[in-house]
Amino acid sequence: MLDASVYAPLILTAGSKVFTALRKHHVAILDLTPYETCNVYWNEAVLHKHITPSDAIKACVLAFRLSAFLKVITFRELNPQILAEESLDKRLTAYDAAYLIAAKSDGLELATEDEKLAEAARESGVNVLNYDELTRFLGICLKS
Repeated sequence: MLDASVYAPLILTAGSKVFTALRKHHVAILDLTPYETCNVYWNEAVLHKHITPSDAIKACVLAFRLSAFLKVITFRELNPQILAEESLDKRLTAYDAAYLIAAKSDGLELATEDEKLAEAARESGVNVLNYDELTRFLGICLKS
């Protein structure tokens, strides 16, 4: 399970090579992940000027296109009662609680750079990878 904090930089770093890397593994995202990812690119282009608007558009399009090849867990698949309970109990945003319960219910590892989410996931018995660990795991596939 990739959250936007790893999905966004993975696409910027690996570009279209990420298709090959992620297709070789059982990778899931939430249906909201491409939207969150495009928001990251908007911030990087508009507020921080770290990427060009053209690069932000290309990366956003790639984020949505890539989702066609991943397991996409929709909000309909998540129990709203459990989502609300996890969010309040672990003091997570509803977005972050959604990543946690999706990973937990599908038996997936969670890749995130969000320390609060990572800690909550570990406490819930979910194995957590950060961005560097994820890229090392996918490294063979990402090299060209």
